[in-house]
Amino acid sequence: MEVSNKELQIVNLSNHVLTDAEISVLKRGLSFSPMYRINHFELTKDLYLFCRKLTLKMIHSQPSALNDLETDDQDVLRNLMELLNENEVRNQDDRCPCYVPSKTAPPLSLFPAIQVFFNTVREHIQGLPKNSLIGQNLSGEERLALNNLQKNDKFLIKEADKGGNVVLWPVEQYMKEAQRQLDNKQYYQKLPMDPTEVFKRKLSHLLDTAREAGTISKREHDFMQLNFWTSGLRKRMTA
Repeated sequence: MEVSNKELQIVNLSNHVLTDAEISVLKRGLSFSPMYRINHFELTKDLYLFCRKLTLKMIHSQPSALNDLETDDQDVLRNLMELLNENEVRNQDDRCPCYVPSKTAPPLSLFPAIQVFFNTVREHIQGLPKNSLIGQNLSGEERLALNNLQKNDKFLIKEADKGGNVVLWPVEQYMKEAQRQLDNKQYYQKLPMDPTEVFKRKLSHLLDTAREAGTISKREHDFMQLNFWTSGLRKRMTA
């Protein structure tokens, strides 16, 4: 089934029958971003963390700035630590396992420009209406349709190679198409042997040398010492 408008085509190769709401959502394209409900606490916290990064960057470029800290600023560090720790826990799944989060929470008042920016934006956040959506760009039915499309594991939603059109691929058909392209000997060549072990030995030697020289830490060494080399695509194609 093919659904189109002047700018976009939706090509449905699956057996799933699209509802009007699902078609409406897909017509917006894969770069479409739904608006979200305003959360004053989350916005203020993200604002602070952004300003904190700016402050830390300034401190690293001006180490002498830390010498100007007053005793009262220690209270600011203690008050912000719990907030900072909570944010680190929330985002830990998005980070590299070898990443060691910084626990430094310098007062923004070290740099007046950053403090003024923080205060100004925070005032704007506090003036936003509570429990409202930032620009209502999806109806309730469309939001439900978007959620259903995201949860459906029978098909994949991909952007076409040309034109930015949206294609719904049945999972099995998508994998067969990927295999067909890999079988094209004009572009791909089957290796006479699996080079994985060769690459693993070379990588291990490189990492061991770097660890002995003190170039990388044990944590970094262990993280880069990969134990799983088979991609998800290959696993599914050979299953």
